[in-house]
Order: sequence, then C-alpha cells, then structure tokens
Amino acid sequence: MNESVLDWGNDQLQQTTFDFVLKITTEADNLTVDMMTIETNSPKPEPSGPPRHYRISPDHGTDFLWRAVEDIREDEQGYTEAEEELVSFPPSVLAMYDAWVEQYSDNWKRRVEDTQDYRAPVFSDRIEQMAWNVAGYMLAWRIVLGPGVGSVVYTAGSTDHLLERGNESVTERFLGDQIELLVMGAKGLP
Repeated sequence: MNESVLDWGNDQLQQTTFDFVLKITTEADNLTVDMMTIETNSPKPEPSGPPRHYRISPDHGTDFLWRAVEDIREDEQGYTEAEEELVSFPPSVLAMYDAWVEQYSDNWKRRVEDTQDYRAPVFSDRIEQMAWNVAGYMLAWRIVLGPGVGSVVYTAGSTDHLLERGNESVTERFLGDQIELLVMGAKGLP
C-alpha cells in the first residue's frame, strides 16, 4: 500500500503516488521542507466559502476524517465521508486515502477484534506502524495543499500534528517522532 518513500539524505525529492512532491533538504542542523502538488488534470474550481479544517485520526469503523470542531454548525456532525470531502482532489488521493484506512481496519480486525484482545497493537511491529504513520502524514499534507482546505490535525500514535500551509517545519518533529518509534522497536518495546 505504501508506495511513497522518504529517502534520508542531504537533498531528497520524493514524488508520491497521489500527485504530491515532498522535498527535504538537510544542511548541518537545519532541515528545510518544501511541498507542492502536481495537477494531472485540469484544475477543479475552488470550493466556495471559508477554508475547511479537519482532524485525521484512527477510529475503527470510520473513515478517520472529521471536521474540526470550529467548522461544525449546529445542524452538522463532526464525522464526514471522505468521498464527499475529497471530491475536488485528483482520484488518486481518495484511492490512497481509502487504502490507508483499509490497511488499519484490516489490521484492527485481524489483531484486535478477531482475537478479542483489545489491548493488542494494531500493527505487527514498529516498522509497519511507522510506514503507516508516514503514509498518513503525507496524505494529510496532500489534503492541506488541496482546494479550500485551511488545516488538518493529523494524529499519529498519541501525538497531534497541526498541518497548515506555511508550517512545514512540523515535519521535522513528525520525523523525529517516527525515528523514536523505530528506536523503541529496536529495543524490543511493544
């Protein structure tokens, strides 16, 4: 599922499978992150109204996509359907988003629900969890860069990451968290 790879080097450019390019440049102790979308079709019109804000966090049985509390009107619910929210994006974004959610849901069913062990980890190891976290992070950034979106709060593990244009520096913290996750796995921690 995760065809998007980050390459750790001095100047890396990675195009993902969902029309998004992530460039990470490191020099000494400085990390620079640049992102851009690649329009494969003619651009779709921007949605009207104020920018939308979202939360993306795993919750078995949902699409993981929630409207931010400040965006919800009295006659609306926070939960929303990804198909409705991502209609103005290239089809690859929704397809990858659905595959990402499905991977988590399949793991949850197999490792938690089928075993009735509700304390079991959803992923078989830290590497699988980190790969899933990174794919979700990149999908969340792709959504932020989309039409009519103001921000996304992406939850990886127990950490929230506020993704919004002009705040690309959050990537350094996210990557540090993922390295820490791998180190914990190398030490044999669950």
